[in-house]
Amino acid sequence: MIFSYFYSKLFFPFMEQKNLSENTTKNCQTLKIFNHLEKNNIEYVYIGHFTSNITDSILSLAELNLQLLNESIKIRKRVYFILVEGLQNITRHQQFTPSKTDKSAGLIIQNKNNEFIITTINHIHITDKEKIKQHIDNINQLEKNELKNFYRKILKQQKISNKGGAGLGLIEIARKSNNKLIYDFVDIDDKYPIFFFQIFIHSENNKSFELDAQKNLQNIKKVYFKLIECSVIFSLSGIFVQDKLVYMLSLLEQRLLGKASNKNKIFNIIVELLQNILNHADNFYINSQLGKYGIFYIKEQEDYLSLVTGNYVKNEKINTIKNIIDEVNSISLRELTTKHRKILANIKNNKTEVSGLGLINLRIKTKDKINYFITKVNNEFSFLSIEVKVSKQKPKLFKLSIKATKNTPEIFLSPSEVKYHFSGTLNCSTPIAFFSPVYNWLKKYLKNPHSITPISFEFTNINEYTKQALEKLFSLFDILNKKSIVIIKWYYKSENSNVYKIGKYLEKLFPEIEFKFIKKE
Repeated sequence: MIFSYFYSKLFFPFMEQKNLSENTTKNCQTLKIFNHLEKNNIEYVYIGHFTSNITDSILSLAELNLQLLNESIKIRKRVYFILVEGLQNITRHQQFTPSKTDKSAGLIIQNKNNEFIITTINHIHITDKEKIKQHIDNINQLEKNELKNFYRKILKQQKISNKGGAGLGLIEIARKSNNKLIYDFVDIDDKYPIFFFQIFIHSENNKSFELDAQKNLQNIKKVYFKLIECSVIFSLSGIFVQDKLVYMLSLLEQRLLGKASNKNKIFNIIVELLQNILNHADNFYINSQLGKYGIFYIKEQEDYLSLVTGNYVKNEKINTIKNIIDEVNSISLRELTTKHRKILANIKNNKTEVSGLGLINLRIKTKDKINYFITKVNNEFSFLSIEVKVSKQKPKLFKLSIKATKNTPEIFLSPSEVKYHFSGTLNCSTPIAFFSPVYNWLKKYLKNPHSITPISFEFTNINEYTKQALEKLFSLFDILNKKSIVIIKWYYKSENSNVYKIGKYLEKLFPEIEFKFIKKE
């Protein structure tokens, strides 16, 4: 398994707890999460907002895993193509509200009996629900040759919109997978239902297919909502090899933009935790495959991130590990630093006493005690979970509010509400002077931004002479986009309007910033 966010109600006996944080609840223990992944044949899961950089990292990691599984070129190409189409579908249509900013979409990949199952998850606007349903139902009624003709018909008749190719991607997914498309909606509020979309690859399209597929989708939905409940935002699982970690860290860098007070610090801690699995996990058989099985995941709390690993170790080593962790936790950081220097000196002098070096490094870097949890699996193996905490970067929750006038827009910028809004007329004679408080506010916000910054513009009119002031504003957004994912929602009434034309001009000028153009009725 590669990536995952998961929860399970499975019960395992012989539980032994030590220095366990309040964050590790009975229903979200590491071994339960790990076993639930195995039970559902889940290889890869990502949850959060999707950007081009994130999707590139996901595709690289998925491609590597397909190679490691020794899949044929034909299957790899089909899986990769459908992944690309599924990810594009998410990035075009994902919607979010402030409360769902970091959990607006998801991707789950299963590998079950040589069958790949891809599930995409994203919030959509309620007005799109019936259109999506009808389009997929129409596709599911068609045979292979009919799908090809339907594709050509839409290609000729339909105009390509801002959100893509008028449903062509879904038709191509159906053609490439050679199976019915499985879907469902969950109405969690009045505006943004969750759309679950599932594609089966390399399966026989028999009579029981849809029944089995619907059952599988219901299981995935349960897993998704439980993972949200467990606050897990990122996970890597399965047999640990060095190559996977490079791509995982690349994805993690994108996912954790702005979340930690010191990114170098959190990456050093993660590398230390992962190296601990690579170097010290014992080989274990799962489904007749031997390897260093383990899991790494991140749980997000209000003030900190919990970094957690779990792996199999032989029972004969458990007491030694417990004693080392207890000793590391029992002495002061000053004493620990001295012990650390002594161990390094022994290594330099070719002495072999290096026991506990990684754990010492963890405690020194986190400046906090190491929590651990041990579950006896059988007479030979136990499952060891280690948890450390890293303080989150907390933006200063100051806001800027400017009231609208006849010639200037209303501006409301509030990190505490995750609301950044410009609305009204921009027709003033001194636009740079008008935006001066906004420029200053952004320069302060740049120091501690949220991981995602959604900004909406609802201008009713824009004077051509204000373009320079807007360029300066978007130059700051461009800098912000390197620390936070900036998403621009640009509202307009007509494609002939100055508002629309200036919005498209800014989109072209700042290609790294994500724009969403929304036509107002």
